Amino acid sequence: MKSVVPHICIALMLFCTSCIVREQKSRAQQPVQCEVVTVHPVASLSSYAYLATVQEQANIPLSLPYGGTIAEVRIQPNAKVRKGDVLLRVDDTNARQALATARASLSQAQDAMRRTQPLHEKGLISDIQMVELQTKLDQAQAASVAAERQVQQCVLTAPQSGIVTFDALHVGQHIVPEVPVVNLLDMSGFTVVVYVPETEVAGLHIGDSASLTIPALKADGLQACLSKIGMQANVLTHSYPVEAYISNPPSGLLPGMVGTLTVTHAHQSAIVVPQHCITLLPEGPAVWTVDSTLRAERRLITLGAYQADGVQVTAGLQDGDRVVTSGYQKLYHQALVECK
Repeated sequence: MKSVVPHICIALMLFCTSCIVREQKSRAQQPVQCEVVTVHPVASLSSYAYLATVQEQANIPLSLPYGGTIAEVRIQPNAKVRKGDVLLRVDDTNARQALATARASLSQAQDAMRRTQPLHEKGLISDIQMVELQTKLDQAQAASVAAERQVQQCVLTAPQSGIVTFDALHVGQHIVPEVPVVNLLDMSGFTVVVYVPETEVAGLHIGDSASLTIPALKADGLQACLSKIGMQANVLTHSYPVEAYISNPPSGLLPGMVGTLTVTHAHQSAIVVPQHCITLLPEGPAVWTVDSTLRAERRLITLGAYQADGVQVTAGLQDGDRVVTSGYQKLYHQALVECK
């Protein structure tokens, strides 16, 4: 009896083992239902919106090189002026006195040259004396020209048409030399300035088209073109200033108005897969694919830019590959797949 028991145990073990093997084979042969999509390279667009501030075409600070006391103010704040209009005038009494002195010295030097020239021709005056007289004449002429320019620069005129802005200008007020007293706004065109994060500025190029919206004017779809990309980032926000020229500015547009500048980026053709079907492995991101025999294969991929409909795949997939988008949690290597 004792000799029969071991044989019975061995028979039971073999039977159980065979049942497990048959069960594993049946499971291995049972297909896993999955949703599969065939991928193809497609061109894509992505849009980025930035807060924009309107600014004038140019802001020209105006000053007087010699300063002085204001004698006349001919402008009002925010007034329109044309090129050549007189903005203000400072007291030119000292400048005119200097001009009169310079002209007198010039007349004296010219008279001395005129009287001495015949004597030099007769040999009564040496060449050295003539050189000295000529030098004095040249100096007098230069001083006279400088004095005339100083009189002219007692009047501040508009170098071009625009709008003048200033804080306060009064008769009798003293103006410091070379310190701006008036700003001339060039309103012939408008630009907007935006600040772009460092992760996005590399995708912008001068000449790229953009769309501008100004809520204050209820203006939508204004055309703009990137005209300047800053090379230095803000140390706090790590963003770069970018300017765009407004092609068709609406009436009523003023510097300081805010809006939204939308820039559209065109990406090269690339394969895009849904983000949820990507699994992260120690070796890197991967997706499940299905081959021509309906067998599952895990494929390592290289990710590119993120888009609204998924993630770009720059390597690891080819045109026509079938990627599992649902049911991949049950897959294993060479599993039989039933595509929905």
